[in-house]
Parts: sequence; structure tokens; C-alpha cells
Amino acid sequence: MGTHQDFWQWFASQANIFFNSIKNNDNVEDTFVTPMSEQLDNIREGFYFLAGMYDENTVELVITADCNVKNIVFVEELVADAPKVEGWNIIALKQPSPAAAYGLTLDGYTFDADKMFFFSNDHYYYPDEIDITIVHVDLNDENIKQVTLGVNMFLDNYLGELTYVNILDNLKIMGLKGAPSDLVPITKLVDFLRWRLKEFIEKYDGTWYDNDENHDVYEGELENGMPYVATIDTQLLSWERKASHPWVAIFTINYEGDPEDGMPSDEDMENLDKIENLLLNILSAKNGNIYLGRETADSVREIYFVCKGFRAVSKVFDRIQTMHSLVYDISYEIYKDKYWQTFERYTE
Repeated sequence: MGTHQDFWQWFASQANIFFNSIKNNDNVEDTFVTPMSEQLDNIREGFYFLAGMYDENTVELVITADCNVKNIVFVEELVADAPKVEGWNIIALKQPSPAAAYGLTLDGYTFDADKMFFFSNDHYYYPDEIDITIVHVDLNDENIKQVTLGVNMFLDNYLGELTYVNILDNLKIMGLKGAPSDLVPITKLVDFLRWRLKEFIEKYDGTWYDNDENHDVYEGELENGMPYVATIDTQLLSWERKASHPWVAIFTINYEGDPEDGMPSDEDMENLDKIENLLLNILSAKNGNIYLGRETADSVREIYFVCKGFRAVSKVFDRIQTMHSLVYDISYEIYKDKYWQTFERYTE
């Protein structure tokens, strides 16, 4: 993998060529898009970019994670390391654009304030969830794919990447049929989300969990009949302020389990515990990353954290995955789940 310094040195050496290609719309695909894609892939898979003329003398380059939570912090760090390049404005992540409210057109459909409205779905048992339904007046069974794509493109531009990822918990899209009568204009969505975010911050600001490591052991069978063993902090699962740590992070290690019961060998068990302890030594409750527990079953060990934010755990998971990738097949996921519904199976 290439370094940030290597990438930016290469970019600076090509910046004038790229600038002229974009400004003159001259063979942009071959001159700019293809080499940029190759170089970004050499830094990290899942980096994307947008570029266009900001004014007569400046190209705006946006490097984006395309709303992939795991990559956002790495995009931010890459752009933070960018040098000043004459004629270029280099930005991390797609920024909110109020101008997007004036609309866009895709496949013959328009996405603007005349065509789009929204309403909030409130949940008694999950009061802090921000669950929004977007109504597009032209949506029907025949065009649902095109309209859904257009709505998401509109929101991506209108809200910006971080707002789209950080604030929205659930998003649905529907047509006018069955929608309530008290629809809100789409141009009011940003104000609504700001209000909900302010309300959320005021409610949970300063909330931390004193991790007593009160873990209980669970044993049972998966649907395929294989046994599982889990150690879970059940006291934590009954915490009333779960939403203060809305990000669920799952670190998954695949090992070669016993054919009979899928459990690890003694050697693998020792290695799995070492990896888990390494995670525990780096990620701590006092820094907003609470260890919830683990489950071992069918040749898979899953390690669970719930977190205030996604940046620190993204970096730690990525580093530990890289360290052990030659021995084990490791993956991880990080996603918003304010009420930790992922783990309800341990409380049912």
C-alpha cells in the first residue's frame, strides 16, 4: 500500500495536467479519472472522488468514502496530509449544499422541493431514533429503482456525507399513496435534523459508562445445530442510556474450527484471546468504546463494542486486522444502532 506522502507527491507532479484536462474537458477519463482511481486504490480500497471547476482558476476535488463509515476517518486523514496545490481546493467528504434543494434530474425524474416531502416516524420504545420517510410524488412500482437512486443522490448532496451518516438512523422512501396529509417540505429537512441533533446532544452530553465487566456466559445452539458460547455484559444491556453510544462495532475472526462442534483448538483459542485482549487494551470505556462481550461459534469469533463515535474504533480495528491478516481471515463492521437491537437475542 502506498503512503499519503507518495500519493500527494504524485498528485502534485500531475496537478497541471489534471487541471487543464478538467478545465478544457479534454479526455478527462483517461487523463485524470483512471490514474486517480488507481492511485487512490493503492492507498485504500473504497476511496472515491469528485472534481469540477470551482471557478475559472480553481478545481475543487472532493475525496469521499461514499458514506462508508469504516473509511471516513481515513479519507479525512488523507486530505489532512494534502499539501497546498496551486489551482486546487481539496476537500474531505461531500459537503452539504443548500443549492441542492433547487433539485437535480435523473432518468427523466426531477428531485426538488416541488416533488419531495418528508415526515418523521416516531417510536415509543426508541424515542431517540431519527427515522425519516421521504415522499416523492412520482414514485410508483415501475420506477422505484430510479426514484430511490435519485432521492439518495439528492440527500447525499443536500445534507452532506457526515450528516447523512451521523444523524439519520433510518430512511424510507415512498410515493404519495398512503402518505399522511401533513407532509413537510424537503427544504425543512436540514432544520429538522439540526433540532433533533441538538436535542440528542443536550440529553446525552457527558454520558459515560463505568465498565464493571459484569459478563455472563451464554450457551446454546445456532440454527444449524452448532453450539455457541458467548460472554456478554448483561448489566450493560439493561443500561437506560444506550443511545449515548450509538455505534455498534463487530470484529470478526474466522478460524479453522473442530468439524464436530466448530470450536477453536487450544492454540487458536489462545491466539483469539490475545487478539481480543489487544483490542481491550487499546479501546476503553473512558474513551467512549465499551466492550460488550464476544461470541464463539461455528469457526467464528465475534468481538462486540458499542461506541460514542466511529473514528477511533475504525482505526484500531483496521490496524489489528492488518497485523493478523496472514494468520486469520478477519473482517469488521461498524454501523449505527442506537438501541443495540443487534444484541436483543441475549435479553429475550
